[in-house]
Formats: sequence, C-alpha cells, structure tokens
Amino acid sequence: MSTFHKDLIDCYTKDNFYKIQRLNPLVFQYTQGITGKALDLGAGKGVNSKYLSDRGFEVTAVEINPEAIKMIQRQGIDPQWEDIRELMWSRENHYNVILCLYVFQHLEDDDIIKVVEQMKCSLKKEGIMIISSFKAQSNRFSLENLAHLFCGDHKFKIFVKDNWKRMDVSHGNLHYHEGFYLGAKKTCV
Repeated sequence: MSTFHKDLIDCYTKDNFYKIQRLNPLVFQYTQGITGKALDLGAGKGVNSKYLSDRGFEVTAVEINPEAIKMIQRQGIDPQWEDIRELMWSRENHYNVILCLYVFQHLEDDDIIKVVEQMKCSLKKEGIMIISSFKAQSNRFSLENLAHLFCGDHKFKIFVKDNWKRMDVSHGNLHYHEGFYLGAKKTCV
C-alpha cells in the first residue's frame, strides 16, 4: 500500500472547488497498481480525472456545473455535462475505479442511496470506489449510513472508512469542515 505524498496532505481543506488545485490524497493512495476505466462523478475542476488520465486510465468525468466543465476541458478531458441523479447507468461491471468526491452533501438521502447502488453495479470485479463528502445539514447521511449500504453485500469489502474534521481559514474566519470518506472494493460479480 502506498503512503501519502507530503504535497497532498492538506489538499481538500477548501470547500470551493475552484480553489482545489491538488489531487485528492485518497485517489493517489488507493489507485496505485490499478489501470483501466475510471468514472469521476462530480469531477469539479478535473484534477483527479487528469491524474488518472495521465496514468493511462480511460476517464469519464461527469459534472453538472458549466463553469467546472470549462475547467475540465482545459485539463484535456472531455467531460459529460450531466446531473449524476439523471445519469444513464447502462454499463454493468464497466469501471475499474469510481470516484464520487464531495458530491453527496448536495444530494438528498434517497438520491445518495440510488447513486451508490448504481456505482456498485457499474464497478468491475476487483475495482474500487472512493466516496468522500462534507457533512451537510441538508441531509442526514453519515459514514455509518454509507457503510450500511455495503453491510451484508458479499460482493464488496470496505478497505477504508473514517470521519474527518479540518480547520480552515482559506475563505473567511477560522472555522471547521467535517466530513467522511469510504473506500470499497468489489470482490466478486
């Protein structure tokens, strides 16, 4: 297993995707040794998509924000402009890596459940998914709720999960962001 690169440690302390300039450390750490097809849901500026593309992945970047779409295109990635709740999930066992980073805080609980089920179906055997989210007052979804979606599903093994809290002074006065992340591997189809 890789270790975190020192330049990646504090990369997601800002909740404004326009300011996110660095690769998410979870992507760096857990995609080592994997190749193939990647799906980046809520790709933001395309930093993670660009990293995976540069490593040889065939990347599908999905984003709803038209300004972010322009930024992704500047990364040399051809994104899909789509709401992940409306995405046509027609490909079973298709992706080796699925990312859904800092998207769920924008969705209702029922939509999160539907998206996770579609992600699980779209992942290839031995593929991984990485999910991370800020905690949001607009939904009650938590790490425990997310982990429960994998409980009893013999096809998946959770390899990392944790809550986090970070201090931030990058946009205004000192305050804290809280969130969670989970990584799961599909062990069989």
